[in-house]
Amino acid sequence: MKRVLPVLLSILFALALLEGALQLVYRVRAGDWLAHRTALPIYRETDWGFALKPHLALEHRTGEFRTHLFTDAHGFRVAAAGEEVAREKPEGTWRVMLLGPSFAFGWGVEYEETFLAQLGDRLRAGAAAGTAAGDAKIDLINAGVPALGPIQQLEWFRREGAAYRPDLVIQLVYGSYAVSRAYSDGLVPDERGYLRPATVSRADRLRAALKRSAIVFHVWAATNRLRGGEPKAIEGAGRP
Repeated sequence: MKRVLPVLLSILFALALLEGALQLVYRVRAGDWLAHRTALPIYRETDWGFALKPHLALEHRTGEFRTHLFTDAHGFRVAAAGEEVAREKPEGTWRVMLLGPSFAFGWGVEYEETFLAQLGDRLRAGAAAGTAAGDAKIDLINAGVPALGPIQQLEWFRREGAAYRPDLVIQLVYGSYAVSRAYSDGLVPDERGYLRPATVSRADRLRAALKRSAIVFHVWAATNRLRGGEPKAIEGAGRP
């Protein structure tokens, strides 16, 4: 036992040094700490769950991407600081509203690269060619909220979203509509705006610690790079 203890302490010390070094490497490369890769203080609590804070203006930097996030007074993602979505739909406007989680919001991409912005460009091109929306001006509302489930988003739409009188509503869903409220009911914003589990188990604490570990992240990233070239079949896609 006397021999084992020094060995264990040496291993722990080496792992601590490696973790610290890799955290610094990530900080230098990404311009921000690893803990901020998947967590941002952007949420506020609501009656239906949570929503985005109003008037956000921040840069999200990770080892994988660097984007700018802005929201208006209602918490909708917008292209630039100070831009606002009018509650009253302007006359002669064809309004599109997008609901959904992170991939509707546009996590990891600039506003111009989001699905809704790309759709808006196509609709405007169609309107100019006389094949879509007639002579109406295209108006876009990105109501996507990362991690918010479809039931909670529909509840928001029933309470608030319908008042914007959208002509077209698109809801993007992860997986299936056959989900319960538990999809995001277990998450609540803390006082700083981070999403946290409403009840935290030991497994939750361990999972959160592993997500913040630079060793785990770099092993995961290296594994993905090694497996990146493998062809993958998509079941039911009609192709191999």
